[in-house]
Amino acid sequence: MIQLVKIMEEQKQQLQKSHQSFDNSCVLFVCNKWDIVKERDKREKGTEEKLWNETLEKLQKYFPGFAKENVFKFSVTEVKLFDVLFDEDLFININYVH
Repeated sequence: MIQLVKIMEEQKQQLQKSHQSFDNSCVLFVCNKWDIVKERDKREKGTEEKLWNETLEKLQKYFPGFAKENVFKFSVTEVKLFDVLFDEDLFININYVH
């Protein structure tokens, strides 16, 4: 989180120098490796909820006005499972711009 804050602060300073603004409510946050958190929660109940709440608190501290609905838990193991269960031809390329 500290590294993210440092990067974002540098970006904000660059935007200020160029007289542009930055809207925290438009930022998308992805909490990577959430599968590790879920595994730990199996051993230590309450870990997932505690970490999620701490993450949201830190984001609110460093990115006031951020949109909680733009914070996502990402699990590589769930993505791999999804890939196995569904045919590739069913996916839509979200990067495709028409």
